[in-house]
Amino acid sequence: MSRPCEASRAESAIDLLTARTGAYGGEGSRVNAYLWLKLVHVLASIKAVGANLTYFFWLTMVRRSSEHSAYVLKGIRSLDARVANPAYIVLPVTGILMVLDAELGFPRSGSQPPSFCT
Repeated sequence: MSRPCEASRAESAIDLLTARTGAYGGEGSRVNAYLWLKLVHVLASIKAVGANLTYFFWLTMVRRSSEHSAYVLKGIRSLDARVANPAYIVLPVTGILMVLDAELGFPRSGSQPPSFCT
């Protein structure tokens, strides 16, 4: 059973986000910047997690034939250095930029989260 305030809380959150980002008209350039940051953020997360998931394949191949372990470890290091780590650097940068662009702000120590139910 849902709480009586859930629907209004979700609607208020959507109204708050659309008002701050200018979605559905208004400040179109800010929406475009936010959406571009969001796209880069999502693609970086797919790239980082996808690269890390391939390690299971690489390590399975080493278990089957240990003579290729040097090659596999070199491949994993290369994936980490060239694919996963740069994506993991991009993730917090784009996340922070999205928060700043949407003017959501960061919570202060000891502050209460905003209440959408009044």
